[in-house]
Amino acid sequence: MRVGVIMNPVAGGGRLKRRWPEIGVALREIFGEVDLRETQAPGDGVTLAMDLAAGGSELVIAAGGDGTVGEVACGLITAGAEGHAAALGVLPCGTGTDFARGLGLPSTDEAALRRIADSPGRRIDAGRVCYIDDDGRLASRHFVNIASLGLSGTVARAVNADERKGRVSAKALYFWRTVTAFLRYRFQHVRISIDDGEPRRGSPW
Repeated sequence: MRVGVIMNPVAGGGRLKRRWPEIGVALREIFGEVDLRETQAPGDGVTLAMDLAAGGSELVIAAGGDGTVGEVACGLITAGAEGHAAALGVLPCGTGTDFARGLGLPSTDEAALRRIADSPGRRIDAGRVCYIDDDGRLASRHFVNIASLGLSGTVARAVNADERKGRVSAKALYFWRTVTAFLRYRFQHVRISIDDGEPRRGSPW
């Protein structure tokens, strides 16, 4: 089986990158040679996942937090619609690992990799959200964990844009950005339509 790995080098405040020599050994022992790609900027996980699937990878492992998993899943769903099917594996290590916890995945690296190797796989639900992006254009993407807006989006943007990301504690950075965003946040007027239903208007947190 051809295996691709997409690794976020700043996941977990840089912990994943520092542990990678040991993780790499475990990967080769369990899967043999793998095609390793590193993200360099937000959004890279989508394009890298599409490229790996199109190149013949049957399994693509997302090594990072929820953001990395979300991007890789989005890329694989897009690739699957184009005839390049690949399964998603999750090696959890990031500021947020809600998706992995929700699936009951092991928190240690080798145990998580062995779970991926031994698992027969399962189908999970995915959602698709269409929205107006920062440039005023209609955009869309898929998600497998949660889709949120309001304060959580403001916090995520601030964390991703912070120059200290990858050099300081991920949890401390997230906590600090949550507090500062909370103090500055102002309600936003939004319009939401679910499954092409009637639009709902509101000002959510």
